Amino acid sequence: MKPRTGRRLMLFLGTGTFVLLAGFWLVGHLLRPTVMVSGSPNGTIGAYGPLIVQFSSTVAKDAAEASITFEPSLKGEFRWDGSRVSFWPSRPLTVGKEYTVKISGGRLAGGQFFGKGVTRTFLVRSPQLLYLSPSKNPEMWRLALDGSPAIQLTHTQGKIYDYVVDRSGEKILYSAENDQGGISLWIMDREGGSARSVLPCGEDLCIQPTFSPLGDQLAYVRRNATGVPGSSPGLPRVWLMNLADESTRPLPMSPDHSGSNPAYSPDGQWLTYYDEAAFQIHLVELSTGDEIVLERAANTPIAWTADSQWLYFNQIQQEETVTFNVLAQWNASTRQISRVFPDAEVSGVDEGPALPSPDGQWLAVRRAEIEHPELRIFEVISSTGGAANAIVINPPDILGMASWSPDSTQLALQVFRSGDSSAMPVVEVWSLENRHTIEVARDAMLPQWLP
Repeated sequence: MKPRTGRRLMLFLGTGTFVLLAGFWLVGHLLRPTVMVSGSPNGTIGAYGPLIVQFSSTVAKDAAEASITFEPSLKGEFRWDGSRVSFWPSRPLTVGKEYTVKISGGRLAGGQFFGKGVTRTFLVRSPQLLYLSPSKNPEMWRLALDGSPAIQLTHTQGKIYDYVVDRSGEKILYSAENDQGGISLWIMDREGGSARSVLPCGEDLCIQPTFSPLGDQLAYVRRNATGVPGSSPGLPRVWLMNLADESTRPLPMSPDHSGSNPAYSPDGQWLTYYDEAAFQIHLVELSTGDEIVLERAANTPIAWTADSQWLYFNQIQQEETVTFNVLAQWNASTRQISRVFPDAEVSGVDEGPALPSPDGQWLAVRRAEIEHPELRIFEVISSTGGAANAIVINPPDILGMASWSPDSTQLALQVFRSGDSSAMPVVEVWSLENRHTIEVARDAMLPQWLP
């Protein structure tokens, strides 16, 4: 071999080795998985999760899931969307606690190694409170409950109708009056930014939105405009939206049925709605389309336990000339209905809706004496027994609905101050720790927690 030829060959081999090594580095670098906490640039996450892992290419799901570990250990469910996987904890995370996720190396679907892995620590943020205020021209506000002032999130000139928060706490969807006399749906992030119309409804009324547990689907109520000025809109019907492409379709329903107050079970297997004309709750099994009907149901909020095994609802009872509600429960395994308090006096107490806490340790039940309906209380009952904690609202104030904080330590209460000619809505918060209630917002309504 001539010297010049040898040098050329060595140069070629050296360059090839460099290119090959650079290629290995580039592949390892580009295919290395990335971990991001859902939507929060400050590294926090809500009590319900999820933790989102974004791989740079399609991965073998079983191997990828096996490569993901948590400190402390967590139980939950992985849900995939292409190369993106979300981990949803089966129980709420501890507020104020740090969790670490570790991803070891693994292989892509084609067998290629996807890198050395990633470690990321994140903090579970404290829940905040959302509400609408003032009651006559409502906008949405966010309150941190740390002594700082509330922050206004929307600026619609008082056109907000209602709203819902997804489990991650990163998305808020609200309905608002439009310029055509109808109500449309809008979506924004938790800071009130990036607000955009997700469903223009024209003259129709699109209200009562609710997210699926994973935040990828939406159920809402649509009432068609009749086109006749001054006339009432058509029957309320339940519609569904795929938030990925914003396509919509009606939920299959009998033409004679109305549908309002849709709600998903926590596992996403069931969708319920209320038929006001028939006094029925319809449970639709989404995987099959099969339907179960609960008769004599009152038009009060329903509530699922966190494991989706029990549905709490009110049944209407009649004794001579007295009509009242009892608290019933439907079991998803047996498909049977039973009373929650079978030994309680039937005729003396009107039992209102029940609210199981997210951690499954408490049940808040609204009750009132039939002869004194103004004397409403919430009883917070431990699942392990023991004395109930009573939240008493003194007359003439009226107790409305309530909601548990994600960490199961507080109840947000809607209270109406009825001491004057017009009831003033206020929001109060009851603490499980000190059994004390404080007013946090005046002329405010529809409190909901933001994880």
